[in-house]
Amino acid sequence: MISTMVSNLYAAYSTVFQPLLALEHHIGLGIFAVTLAGFYSVIHWYIGDHEKIKRIEERMNEHQSKAQAAEDEQKTARHQKKAMSLQQKMMVVNFKPILVIMLVSILFFPWLRATYSPTVNMNRTSNHTYRGSLNYAGREDQLIVRNVSKPVLELRDQKAEVGESFYAVGSRWQLQKFKTDGRQAKLSLNADFLDLPFSLPLAGSAINWLGYYLLLSIPASNISRRLLGIA
Repeated sequence: MISTMVSNLYAAYSTVFQPLLALEHHIGLGIFAVTLAGFYSVIHWYIGDHEKIKRIEERMNEHQSKAQAAEDEQKTARHQKKAMSLQQKMMVVNFKPILVIMLVSILFFPWLRATYSPTVNMNRTSNHTYRGSLNYAGREDQLIVRNVSKPVLELRDQKAEVGESFYAVGSRWQLQKFKTDGRQAKLSLNADFLDLPFSLPLAGSAINWLGYYLLLSIPASNISRRLLGIA
């Protein structure tokens, strides 16, 4: 039941955001990253009590300065304790907008992961051959994996092993993993966004969707927060 609800939700997202997904995935995910960063900043601006946070920060900085300047260990400890208490109060004040942001992230991030880091279900059609469909932005490509001594993906005139990239449904993907139980298999892919001049153990030789998202959303968040006066 839950899996059906999730599938229906993902299908609704894909329909609503079809115009963005139809763009180059660099552009589509870039728009998602900047838009969500701005939306999160608006949530902080609208829900957060910024005047109270500012007062708490001023008092906390004051106690921290006094703790550094104090020559008496007891005074230093007292000011440090007050500064820690104020820091806890600030965390409580910030909790409400953070909770809302977490709820929004729970609604969107699993779908983004399923979109840009999909798992293709494959069925064995002969001794060492598996077939499955990759769907993205209303497009579909039939993928073939021949698993003899090692899995090799085939699509038209392309071949790719684990860790290598190939083009399908108008985008470039990296083959991450191939697992089979005999009759069926799962093919894990990652959309390639930026090539790296070296290979990393977990990331491979290209930045995946999450790295690209963070690369754009962090500066976008800083800019939008400054524009809203909540930097």
